Amino acid sequence: MPIRRVLVLALLLTACTETLQRPRQATTPLPPSAPVLLFSGTLPRSVEYEVLGTIVVRKATAAGDDWALERLAEEARTVGANAVMGVRMGFTPLLGAWVAPKGTGIAVRITAPRLEDVWLRTGIQGEWR
Repeated sequence: MPIRRVLVLALLLTACTETLQRPRQATTPLPPSAPVLLFSGTLPRSVEYEVLGTIVVRKATAAGDDWALERLAEEARTVGANAVMGVRMGFTPLLGAWVAPKGTGIAVRITAPRLEDVWLRTGIQGEWR
């Protein structure tokens, strides 16, 4: 069997998505419809929050960064986080021109002020998922 077929078969047999690191669940998970704020920076000192831990996700098949952002939000909800700060995206080569996404961030639970107010008042550039 040619090596390329073996590689394709191995990729198909492995999981397509993987969470490489997730914080221990500290609270009740958030519902799937709960909004999660994803942003690359840090929170100002005026914001009260609890750091829950690092999240690292990757996909073993080709996809875009949209997949990684959605997966980071899902994992954040699982551990009770309403935001992910320090979000970083990356890609690894996969079968020639295809790329597999990887995302990392720090899951946090913002407690005061309200999450929406933090976003509006601080000028944080982020994305809701």
